[in-house]
Amino acid sequence: SAAAREEVDDVIHVNDSFGRDGLEGFTRKMKALNLAPAAIVAALAISMIATSDWATTPERAQLVPNSSLRTFGIAASLSGRRVLVVGHGTAFELVANGVGQHVDGINGAVLPVLGCGFTGGAIALGGGGVLPESPHCADLRPALRRVTRAFRPDVVVFVPDVEESYDRTINGRTYRVGSPEWMQWARAEFDATIDAASRHGAVPAVVTTSACNRVVAGFDTATASQRRADVDALADSYATTKRPGVSAADLAAVFCPGGRPAPVVDGVRVLDGSGKLTKAGAITMWKWIAATTSVSR
Repeated sequence: SAAAREEVDDVIHVNDSFGRDGLEGFTRKMKALNLAPAAIVAALAISMIATSDWATTPERAQLVPNSSLRTFGIAASLSGRRVLVVGHGTAFELVANGVGQHVDGINGAVLPVLGCGFTGGAIALGGGGVLPESPHCADLRPALRRVTRAFRPDVVVFVPDVEESYDRTINGRTYRVGSPEWMQWARAEFDATIDAASRHGAVPAVVTTSACNRVVAGFDTATASQRRADVDALADSYATTKRPGVSAADLAAVFCPGGRPAPVVDGVRVLDGSGKLTKAGAITMWKWIAATTSVSR
């Protein structure tokens, strides 16, 4: 129908803009954090894999079976519990692997938002400087509203990532990760993002801890681990401070037991040598998502 085609166009436009602008913004952020050029290339590798097959028309979307656009634009009519996964690097890896999204009775889709966290604002740099938020990140919540309208998910899974691990500056005020002020502000930001998914009707949501396989650039190992733990505590707050329709789930228990990435889980290699999800890792994550969302509704 014309209405259905309009929704497909909406989703394709959203994802194409995130692909182009997200890569540029992510590169600027990596440079501002003083990463070496080789490290920037490594950080972008998974993103370029994920965006290289993104379609720009409904017709082409049908020819890209492994892209998130096909899942968004065409698979909404497939049977199964519709699960939308929203996130940054780990979500991109699910897209790049292109497997597992229909395991165990689910019809999975991914909204990968490269370079954008669920919290907004400029990244606070050392010495009082700031790295402005990438312009495309302002479209995160409107994009989420359009995607949920098109895909009509039964549940939305929010996967925090390294983007949440940086101090943020809003209107001259800096929120330091782990501080009480940051926890209160970040929780409100998460709530607003969750609300965007329910714009067209209440949708159950799950907020997970991180897979901890992504590098928090610009920090030593101990500091990065602490910041990741602070973000996980924010996710866990949805278990301790109840919000109707929202639950918490511990993804870190699968991929990061004891606070360290686990390349092998149950005898299966889930992370490659650079810490990215393998195809088996993507299937493992989708199966975990299927089990988690079956009891979250």
